[in-house]
Amino acid sequence: PEIVFPVKTALYLGLIINEAATNFIKHGISSVPDLRFSVTLSGDGIQNEYVLTIANNGPPVPEDVNFENPSTLGMLIIRTMAAQIPASIHLETFPSPVYRLSFRVKVA
Repeated sequence: PEIVFPVKTALYLGLIINEAATNFIKHGISSVPDLRFSVTLSGDGIQNEYVLTIANNGPPVPEDVNFENPSTLGMLIIRTMAAQIPASIHLETFPSPVYRLSFRVKVA
């Protein structure tokens, strides 16, 4: 179904998706024969609670990467944009990267 978000929320979601895609292209390209990048949005529309999932089937995030206190610009941008929504964000690092943003927003 069609979901209409406030412009500010839609802008930050778009920037997060763009940055995750850029990171995938920059760091995720590997010997995986069938590379995939996916974006899904789920929500209930009643409580206005949504989950944005951004995933790829590339290699895992290196163990020394600290997503809670990122030292890379890409991850810092993703965390900063998520805070602007505001959304809680979690990164699953293995077997392949999966970002999950949970947020609540009143839709138009």
